[in-house]
Amino acid sequence: IINYDGPQLSGTSNGKVEISSFSPNNITIQCNTNSGALLVLSEIYYKPGWRCKIDGQVTPIYQTNHVLRSVYVSDGSHDVEFYYDSSDWKLAKVVSRFSFFTVLIFLGLIFFREKINKI
Repeated sequence: IINYDGPQLSGTSNGKVEISSFSPNNITIQCNTNSGALLVLSEIYYKPGWRCKIDGQVTPIYQTNHVLRSVYVSDGSHDVEFYYDSSDWKLAKVVSRFSFFTVLIFLGLIFFREKINKI
């Protein structure tokens, strides 16, 4: 495993993983393991916006083998949820629109002033 900087992994682990739901922006998984293990998804690792919760607690997502995403799951039964948090993009959209309309109003005022000064 390349680029993994999480908790120490044991050499072997047995477990069971079942995908409860899958959509483009949300993946819910039930997993059970007898020792701490790395849950690797065959999903492309993309850091901006993707988050993971294990039993409701936010946990880091690791880049595995340069391409895949993974999370550390401790022993026992857990609910794992990968979800896309678009709040950063929504904020960027609001700021972008506000800036655009501010510039339009500013240019309109300049144009309007020049037109009034010519009269």
